[in-house]
Amino acid sequence: MTGNNSKSVPLYEINGFVKRAAILLLGLIILFFGQSCKKNESFDLLPDKNVANDVILSISSYSTIFNLLIKSRLNAEVQNTGHATIDGAGITYDSTKRQYRFTFYGVPCPDSVERFGVIRVNLSGDILQTGISARVIFDYYSEDRGTVTGIDSIVNEGINPQGQMVFLNTVRYGYMNKYYGPGAILANLTNRYKADAASLTGGQSIVFLVSGAISGQSSRGYSFNASIRGTLQDAFSCPWIVGGIIDVEVPSAEVPSGYIDFVTGDGCSDTLYYTFNESLFKVLKRKLWLKN
Repeated sequence: MTGNNSKSVPLYEINGFVKRAAILLLGLIILFFGQSCKKNESFDLLPDKNVANDVILSISSYSTIFNLLIKSRLNAEVQNTGHATIDGAGITYDSTKRQYRFTFYGVPCPDSVERFGVIRVNLSGDILQTGISARVIFDYYSEDRGTVTGIDSIVNEGINPQGQMVFLNTVRYGYMNKYYGPGAILANLTNRYKADAASLTGGQSIVFLVSGAISGQSSRGYSFNASIRGTLQDAFSCPWIVGGIIDVEVPSAEVPSGYIDFVTGDGCSDTLYYTFNESLFKVLKRKLWLKN
């Protein structure tokens, strides 16, 4: 009878193999999770887009009031009868009080915004005269169901050497609650509107050149500063700003600066572009698109 020549593997070798396999497996697991948890190198541009949206909303909210005031002053029906409808608002003028009253009925205006409530504008005289001021008062006023208020004043600074009539529009403690988005916008604006003085008559196609700056806190809580590069084009023939660039700074964002381009020369398009860190975003000026 021959004996069994097979040799048994010592127990310590088996244990050593198991340990090495366990170490290898642990290394693979660490490597896998290390790759999975690797920091995303792409930039988070949500803060930038949120601020850009809110800058557009802020400027459009208060420029609408300025535009309505000038349109009402130039409207023959308002001046003759004290009543008219302009851009979806019922306009009344009380010459004794020197007060315009803009009443909105919750229907979409030409710029697609659903406005509701009353805005009163008290004047010290004829707003087309140098030195005359206007104070804006909000009576439960809202845009797309979000409350809008603030300390809004307009002053006629006179005619500059270029023959332009200049108006200073200052908004302090501007507040715009975004019903369709997060939180509320807090903003301060200082803008100058300039137009050829000879064009400020009824029936004229008026274009105001707007310069100035805005600062505040966005609806997602990001502090920001923005300034108009040169001028924007605010044409009465279009419900949106039709040209110009706004430079934007968001100090706490990964990409702290960028700009908004209203695409000068594209007619009355509601399209604009944001550029942050060479990333380009096409956006519509209609407010329901500006939610984030």
